[in-house]
Amino acid sequence: MVETDNGFNRAFSIRTDMRRIMLRGSPRSFWIQEDNMKYFKLKGYSSVIAGRSYNKSGGVLAYVRSGINYFHTVESNESAEMLKIRVPKCLQGGADLTLLVVYRSHSETIDSFLNKFKETVRASQLNTIILGDININILDENNSATLDYLDLMHAEGFKTMIKEVTREESNSCLDHVMVKTRNLSNFKVNPLKTQITDHYSQMIEIHSMKPTERTINKSFQLVDSGRLKDLVRRVNWGFVYDEANSIGSKFDSFLSILDECRKGSMYTINLTSKTRRRNPWVTQDLVKLTGLKNDLHKKWTNAKKNNRREAEIAQAERNYRNLAKEVTFKIKKAKEEHFRSKFEGCENDPKIFWKTVNSLTKAEKETQIKMIRLNENEVEVAGNEELIANHFNRYYTGIAETLLQNVTPHQAKALDPLAPAWREERMGWKKVSEREVIGVIRSLKNKKSSGHDGWTAEDMKSIVDHVVPPLTSLINESLAEGYFPETLKAGVVVPIYKNGPKNEMRNYRPISLLCVLSKIIERVVKRQLLEFLNAMDFFSSSQFGFLEGKSTDHAVAEHVQSIVMGLESRRRVGALYLDLAKAFDLVNVDLLLTKLLLAGVRDAPGRWFGSFLTERRQSVKLGERLSQPEPVRHGVPQGSTLAPILFLIYLNDICDVEIQGKFFCFADDTALVWRSDSVTNLVSQVERDMREVSAWFMKNKLVLNAEKSKLIHFRYTSLHLPKEIAVVIHRAECGGPSPCTCPVVRESESARYLGMTVDNRLTWGQHVDLLRSRLSRLVYGLRILKPMLDLEARIRLYQAIFLATLRYGIIHYGGTFVSVTRRLFSVLRLSQKIVGIQKGDQSGLIQGFEGLYYQASFMWVAKNLHRYTIDRQESSRLTRRGKYLRLALPRVDHDH
Repeated sequence: MVETDNGFNRAFSIRTDMRRIMLRGSPRSFWIQEDNMKYFKLKGYSSVIAGRSYNKSGGVLAYVRSGINYFHTVESNESAEMLKIRVPKCLQGGADLTLLVVYRSHSETIDSFLNKFKETVRASQLNTIILGDININILDENNSATLDYLDLMHAEGFKTMIKEVTREESNSCLDHVMVKTRNLSNFKVNPLKTQITDHYSQMIEIHSMKPTERTINKSFQLVDSGRLKDLVRRVNWGFVYDEANSIGSKFDSFLSILDECRKGSMYTINLTSKTRRRNPWVTQDLVKLTGLKNDLHKKWTNAKKNNRREAEIAQAERNYRNLAKEVTFKIKKAKEEHFRSKFEGCENDPKIFWKTVNSLTKAEKETQIKMIRLNENEVEVAGNEELIANHFNRYYTGIAETLLQNVTPHQAKALDPLAPAWREERMGWKKVSEREVIGVIRSLKNKKSSGHDGWTAEDMKSIVDHVVPPLTSLINESLAEGYFPETLKAGVVVPIYKNGPKNEMRNYRPISLLCVLSKIIERVVKRQLLEFLNAMDFFSSSQFGFLEGKSTDHAVAEHVQSIVMGLESRRRVGALYLDLAKAFDLVNVDLLLTKLLLAGVRDAPGRWFGSFLTERRQSVKLGERLSQPEPVRHGVPQGSTLAPILFLIYLNDICDVEIQGKFFCFADDTALVWRSDSVTNLVSQVERDMREVSAWFMKNKLVLNAEKSKLIHFRYTSLHLPKEIAVVIHRAECGGPSPCTCPVVRESESARYLGMTVDNRLTWGQHVDLLRSRLSRLVYGLRILKPMLDLEARIRLYQAIFLATLRYGIIHYGGTFVSVTRRLFSVLRLSQKIVGIQKGDQSGLIQGFEGLYYQASFMWVAKNLHRYTIDRQESSRLTRRGKYLRLALPRVDHDH
């Protein structure tokens, strides 16, 4: 059913499966044909049908409210009945809406349906909704046919709007709503859980607001880089080198002068309702040509109106059409060149890839917060920005206190066995050179975001030659005095929606924006801190996060190897994947400073970190409004360069806890692996060790989220093993084996760890299925960008984005059963076809999956030769096995 009201706010309600909703009576179903439609009329609605001529129990019937202009076609085949309804110029901007209502009989195979359906899907335009009873359970992600269907939809830019049960009898989702549109926030899907039929109906509301006539009166202030450079060049920085001035006053004066220079270099742009934003590829020459084209069009129109001679009219028309072709060609070329240049040197950045794809499809991402729940009431943000911002700020700064309310205070003992060891080494500052500061500034990414002072990286780069000498002097004095400027401790937080209900503050991720000068100083400090810590081999070998020479590949490789070695030795193997609640936000500053002291960061470096970490504050920004600043008492500074390394220092001694299991850490992503001779002993071992780990968490004031932690019992087969095991995560204060209220973690089939989905039999099947879904979305992006890029640019993009995604973790999952990896073959070939790599290509670009796996494996071995045994050359002659690598080949013994 398609409806619309007569106001500016239009909403279309589409209810699927109408043949049952409206027609069900005492019989199970009705068979409606063209000749008996007169008995099923609705007053005020017209009806269209795509019925079956050769069978019963199928077809599509739609009702459209009278007064709505629409066109329809029947696109049925032997696999499905499809009714296509197009409602012209009903969306914002005069765009059409297309509804493709589908019924697929469960008696037809899914493969047969998809072979015919894919051409219809690939021909779909923007603002298309595919809906109906497809009879494919999209909740069953282990079904290859389901994945083929979802891959097709994702590769063509459709989003799944409903992922919940629509048929209770089979606990399945058979009724689908797939949307291909610019702005998903305009769509809302509600299941109608009625008892009219055994399927729930789906109602879609499409809000297409007609723009109201309003006067836009906005002004933007921009920085004239030339003017800024000239103003900074004239400054006398003598006060920086005056020893009579304190470091605090020097920094205050320095920042104040920079702020005055920036304000003096700014100019204002006023926008009105008549102001049009020019596309970035439109040059001034193209603007002039377009104006000339419009003038020629007017001359041609006037010639016809004034009844000029036919030859004169024809000449005017030729002049206009020739120039119109030239303008169209030049705009197309300029657009291609613009998008080609965007990827030059940036092919490895997925953010740029998707940002460009979205700009081409004009896909809008809803960033504006409209409604927020405050004290059980929903408050509209518009007009209450400052109020909402203040609530957000109090929520973010209060997260730590809320989580720590249920944590029992730890009473430190004189000789606490969990305390990290005192190190005799002592860190000292090295003098920072101007050359180093220049390198740091030039290495900053050119982002438009800025801290509370308004300075961007581009602004700082424009004055680098004139600001570096005084800045270098200030940095050196800051380190020597152990002082971090108060002004640079303030952060600005912007809430970004992640998932869940949009009216809940907990569903918004805080993105912190710090001053660019803070980033410069932090990068200088980070280099010296890492040099000191690495020189004394400070970090645990079980920690792989944010450290040079280590990566997620290393962490997963060590983790999987530990599991396989346990299974190969015929032992019971279990792993626990821990979820730490807001770990970075819960870091206790006093404890962190103590750990820095114990690690050898004392004297001036210790005072500097004390100044850097204390008395920090933040504000939340909504639109153009800032909240009142709130003190930040917990956590490492969000968005700071030093935050990851400081967190590693805080977490480092967890790996020193004496347990039988083995730690694998990548920052706060922590996994533990145990091996035992029996399932009973394995459970006891896990519970005993986790009591010690829980005690460490309590002492260090971190919170383990047991509900989100995952337990996996690995096996090659399920024979002779209990179906499910569970472990109790005893709190440190728990008395003993008697029944307690400590949380229980039950066995799961799989867990997500560092971007890989690890399953309990190491088949990697679930990982491959999720990867295929992600690659299908990349295929859609490649398809959108194809017309904008030449073959060489497409190949570079394919290698940097698509193959990089496919290769991540391939050394782990690539060697599994062919029946699993075969699921990736079709999407790999489709991507190559879109890019333009021909099947007979001899350049090596047409690598199949096996070739990619072997290549990645060889590269991994070459980079990690220390992990393998090399046969020694016993003969004086060079033999074929002179440098033979001994690789451990698992037996994959199914006896356990």
